[in-house]
Amino acid sequence: MSDYCVRCKHGSNASLDESYVNVHASAMNPAMSTRDASLSHADVSSHVKKMQRLHVVADGVATASLTSPQAFCTDCLHLLTTMLEKNNENARYEKRVLASFLSSTPKTKSPPPVRRRTHHDRLMQSMRDERVRIEADLERLELEMAELEYDEMAVWASIDDRMWALAAQRELRDMEIARVATMEQRARAIRRLNVASDAFYIWHKGPFGTINGFSMGRLPTQHTDWHEINAAWGEATLLLQHIAECLGVAFHRYRLVPLGNASKVIRLQRPEMEYHLHGSDQDAFPESFFNLGIAAWLDCLGHLETWVLERDLSFRLPYKITASDVGNFSLLFLRDDEAWTKASKNALTNLKWLLAWSAKPLPATS
Repeated sequence: MSDYCVRCKHGSNASLDESYVNVHASAMNPAMSTRDASLSHADVSSHVKKMQRLHVVADGVATASLTSPQAFCTDCLHLLTTMLEKNNENARYEKRVLASFLSSTPKTKSPPPVRRRTHHDRLMQSMRDERVRIEADLERLELEMAELEYDEMAVWASIDDRMWALAAQRELRDMEIARVATMEQRARAIRRLNVASDAFYIWHKGPFGTINGFSMGRLPTQHTDWHEINAAWGEATLLLQHIAECLGVAFHRYRLVPLGNASKVIRLQRPEMEYHLHGSDQDAFPESFFNLGIAAWLDCLGHLETWVLERDLSFRLPYKITASDVGNFSLLFLRDDEAWTKASKNALTNLKWLLAWSAKPLPATS
């Protein structure tokens, strides 16, 4: 402890110990001694110096903790106490003025920090949720993209398979079209062929008409055997029956029975009669079964001509058939060999024309 007052610098003795008050040394301003040294007694009064020291001491006492006590005299301590009380009263007054000012000033409501933190937390939480949702959507979209890519690959694979199948079908179709075209061409060629023309070859040999090489007719200068003549009539009967069946023609009065050189004709009207299409020298009279058979055969030929004319008005036989005549020559065997031979040749020619017409497609009927 110092033996003098730190303000007025008065010395101390043992009898004056009770007149001093100890104050912590840190309450004293370190610059006090330098100030005192720098101030001149001629410039300022001792009272001013005392006030300056008291302010410094008051500041030190108010701010510092007491660790090293310092000595003050009673007067200085009283003055210091008075000054501190005045400073305290001034501080209280300033506090009241500030409180009055704050109470008179309208308060602006500001969001409480807790609310700001709550809004911020909510915003952050919503952003986190949005991020999680976006990540989930992104993952879902990636999965969908992978599925779409897989589906696209499957679709392209299916398209490739279908294209290959279509190409194979087109190739097969082209093959079938070519095959059908070839078959149609062959069918047209076959349709142009007349099998009956090859099966029943009608031609001539001198004055005689022939069918499959058999002569029909006889002349005094050129003898023809009756077996050949009868065979020719059998072939002619078979050909006439074949043409009628191909065209769907039914004879109502007679029925042809081709039996080679023993062919015959059956009359369907009552009384039913059977006529021959094979003759001999003894049949040279009008009412012989041979001449009646020739007349019936010629009637069937005329019936077939009428049926064709009803469907094709442009068709005409080269030799006109009237009663028992063919081209103005009688087809009956009546000892006139030359006329009978010409009539037989004309009859075979008409039969050949009917055969050629039957090979054509039938015209459409209304």
